[in-house]
Amino acid sequence: MADLTISELDTSDNDGLDVTAAAAAAASGGDAFINDGKTLLLITNEDSGTPTVTVSAQLSSVNLPGIGSLATTNKAVTLAAGNTTKQYHVLGPFPKAIFNDGNGKCQITYSAVTNLKVLPLRMKGV
Repeated sequence: MADLTISELDTSDNDGLDVTAAAAAAASGGDAFINDGKTLLLITNEDSGTPTVTVSAQLSSVNLPGIGSLATTNKAVTLAAGNTTKQYHVLGPFPKAIFNDGNGKCQITYSAVTNLKVLPLRMKGV
């Protein structure tokens, strides 16, 4: 499992962010990133396959005052084939109380990793 580096989009300089250069190849054993509850996950598929990307909920339920117990679910997406054009998808943000593991990280798994790239992304200063 690899730890992903979070990229920050700095809106004060209007330079943008080269997401192609910043994205990392998805690791076959899964990946993780430090989650502040505001981070998004940009996923790019350039393969003919249709991989599923899953961010695992660390709790099976949460108890909300006045409401009671609510079941939590993983956040998952199956991407379209990207063999003719890149296919992009954004997941998140990920509430810390539900998605953070004991190390404050979100855990990501993949059904396939061929030509699949991921990039944790957040706005600088937000």
